[in-house]
Amino acid sequence: MVITGAGQERPLRVRQLVYLDSFFPSPGQSAFGLQPVLRDACDAAAALRPEQDAWLIPPFGFEAMGLTAADLKWVRARARPMSRATHEAPLPDPVSRRPRPRATYIRCGESPFFAGAAKTARRRGARLLTVEGAAHMAPVTDPERVCAVLGRTG
Repeated sequence: MVITGAGQERPLRVRQLVYLDSFFPSPGQSAFGLQPVLRDACDAAAALRPEQDAWLIPPFGFEAMGLTAADLKWVRARARPMSRATHEAPLPDPVSRRPRPRATYIRCGESPFFAGAAKTARRRGARLLTVEGAAHMAPVTDPERVCAVLGRTG
């Protein structure tokens, strides 16, 4: 969501947008709007920590992301809550009528989370690359292969 907004806000200052197994939103869309089940998952995670501020989403779901026990421990130690607004707020309309920066979408081949987003990206003209055999947390589990694919975005 953030890089799309940055590309819309400052299209002349951004050469390329690179999406890594993520949303590929259009103006007016939010993360919860693109994946409504995500709202329920965030609500359920927040309900487990009622003492926390309601505007925060606690870290959750790492167990379903193909991590080894060591990687899971590493990620959990570094994960922090995020603002609920990052998922609820719709992407604003572009402030400029200038063309958006070119986009490359990198799909993690074993990740079910953003398969639809990858298809949308391709349909909208983004270059599509794949980290074959990698799950959503490939930057943690397969950093060398992610770097190799990132090297092809130039």
